[in-house]
Amino acid sequence: MAGGASLGSVSGWFASLARMYADMRMRAVQPANRPARQSSSGAPKFGPVAGREREPAILSLMKLGRSFALLIGALTLITGCTSDKSSPSAAGPTSTPPSVAPPAAPASSPDPEESASPTPVLAVDPNNPNRPNLPDLQGRWWTWVAKSTSATNPLADPNGKQCDHNQGTTAWYLAGSSDGAAIRRCRMLTRAPIAFPVVNTKGTQADCATFMADAKGSVELDGKQIQPDRFDAAPIHFTGVEGNPITGNAEEVKTYACGLWVQLAPLGTGTHTLAIRGSSGTSTTVVDYTLDVTAR
Repeated sequence: MAGGASLGSVSGWFASLARMYADMRMRAVQPANRPARQSSSGAPKFGPVAGREREPAILSLMKLGRSFALLIGALTLITGCTSDKSSPSAAGPTSTPPSVAPPAAPASSPDPEESASPTPVLAVDPNNPNRPNLPDLQGRWWTWVAKSTSATNPLADPNGKQCDHNQGTTAWYLAGSSDGAAIRRCRMLTRAPIAFPVVNTKGTQADCATFMADAKGSVELDGKQIQPDRFDAAPIHFTGVEGNPITGNAEEVKTYACGLWVQLAPLGTGTHTLAIRGSSGTSTTVVDYTLDVTAR
C-alpha cells in the first residue's frame, strides 16, 4: 500500500467517524427533548414509542464500534508497512561479517634425518615393481663408506654396531666385509629401501672388466634366494673424510665402479635374516645379518 493513499483513506475514515458521532449525539438527545405522546386515555406513552425513538442511536453505536475496529486495523497495517520499509531487512540483505580463520597449529619440528638428506624420487625396475631402482646407487654407496673413518667404518664393523652410522633417507646401506667373515645385528627403519653390494670394486674401466668377468655371488633373505643385479663399469665421483679406509683423505675422487648389487623394498617390521656371499678373484664377501626392523 502506498503511504499517500493510506493516509488519505485514514483521513476520510476520521471525517466519516466524526459525522457519524455527531449524528448519533443528535439522535440520542432528540427523544429527551420531544414531548411524550398522549394515549386515548390521557396517559403518556413512553414504552413502545420511546423504544422506537432510541433504536437509531443503538445502531449508530454499533456502526461506531465497527468503524473503530476498521480504523485500528488500518493503523496497524500502515504501521507494519512503514516499519518494514525502515527495517534493515527491507533495504536489502545484511552483509555477513567475514569469517575469522582459526589460528594455525604450530608447525611440527622437522625430522633431523629427513631435513639433512631429502629423499629423491626413486625409479622402479620395470621387470620387478617391488624392487627400487636407486639413482646413482654405486656413487651413493661409495660416498657412504668414505664418510666414516677406520674406527667407525661399516666395512670393518665386527658385530653391526655401526649399521646406522651416516644412514640417510634415500636407502639403508649395508656393507660387505674387509677382514674375512662377519656376523652383524642391525636395528633399522621400515621406511627405507635396502641396497648393498654382493661383491664390488672401483678403478678403471679395464679393472672393472676384469673384475666382472669372474664376479659371482648369492643372497638369501629369510630363507629365499635373491638374484643380484650386474652393474658394469659406470663413472662415479665421491668425497670422503680424512682417515677413511677407502681413499685416506677428504679429496674428491672420480673413477669407475662395478659389481653385483641387490636392492630391496622396505622390509616389514620384525626380525629378518640376510646372508651375503660373493667373490671375484681374491675379493670375497661373507656376511650374515640379523635385521631388527622397527617403525621408528
